[in-house]
Amino acid sequence: MRIELNKNQELIGREARRFLHKECSSEFIREVYDSETVFDRKLWKKMVALDWMALNIPEGYGGLNADLTDLCVLLGEMGRALLPGPYFSTVLLSAPLLMEGGTEKQKSELLPKIADGEMITTLALHDAKGVNDRNGVKLERYSDGFVISGAKFLVPYAAEADVIFVPVFHENDQSMITILMVKTDTEGLEFRPLSTIDVSRKFYEVQFHSVPVSPESVIGREKESRNILDRVMSRAMVGLAAENIGGAQIAMEYAIDYAKNRVQFGKPIGSFQAIKHQCADLKIDIDGAEILMYYAAWSCENNMNDSRAAALTAYINSIEVFGRVTDIATHIHGALGVTWENDMHLFYKRAWSNRYFLGEFKKKKPELADCIIDLMGDEQL
Repeated sequence: MRIELNKNQELIGREARRFLHKECSSEFIREVYDSETVFDRKLWKKMVALDWMALNIPEGYGGLNADLTDLCVLLGEMGRALLPGPYFSTVLLSAPLLMEGGTEKQKSELLPKIADGEMITTLALHDAKGVNDRNGVKLERYSDGFVISGAKFLVPYAAEADVIFVPVFHENDQSMITILMVKTDTEGLEFRPLSTIDVSRKFYEVQFHSVPVSPESVIGREKESRNILDRVMSRAMVGLAAENIGGAQIAMEYAIDYAKNRVQFGKPIGSFQAIKHQCADLKIDIDGAEILMYYAAWSCENNMNDSRAAALTAYINSIEVFGRVTDIATHIHGALGVTWENDMHLFYKRAWSNRYFLGEFKKKKPELADCIIDLMGDEQL
């Protein structure tokens, strides 16, 4: 298949790069590192004015009904800028859960607020081991609702969110989950900031101390909830792949620019074969990752039978490429690459942080192997 962006997608990318270059410079990221501010509300409002929060929300709920490829173009530019804030957790992790499994009342109440930037949401997915299983939180059922107890870790922007979506596995059946909406002002919630390598992206441990949840807060039918969560996570993996690739691209550009201008032994270091080969390898890695990402976006958008495998492949590959590119680009810069004044360490930290954003990425490899085995028996492959 031929992968080519249309004019609208090119416009999204061009305007996003222009905006983020002005509003989210590396100096701004350093200010986020040095301050106690979790994210910039002024920047959030400017993004709202560009309709970025409404991009993938259906038109009937105040959105633009854009597809996943459109969103990936934008996320790639956000990756280049190392955009901080709860955009990903709201638009990629939470809103799709409502779109996939929410009741009409839930969607009508919450999606317009998300599209207008009035509501921030997040997904509490992982327990202490970086996976989502029955050891994270316990769910007790009563005639008038539920009670949640336990903890979730690496929850992005939990303390800043208005609503947290909490998937809870059934005690005796790992194939069954219940997805619950919990308002962050509910009694019994406790937020503990986590110290991570990338200070520009905030994560929390969320403690649930016998938190009551009403039956109206359930997302989707329980028999369908696992499939709903899997579809949402597939799209999120593709979105994070786009962000990873954007970060890798600019890290490569920095390395090439430095190699062209850094003179050693009377000539630019970029003229040395060892540096040339490394830069060429970076370009090959990034181009391959980009093809995998856009194919996965198309596959997920069209509900193809290989969409889960495509998403996992794009995600795992992008994580490895982003890490490899930032590592080599830092080495090309030499000692300068690890100084505070140079931008390379910012991308290196984001590359490592993203390995755990959606759970430990290495644990996705066995799942990918299972998907491929299943597809080998599919006559449509």
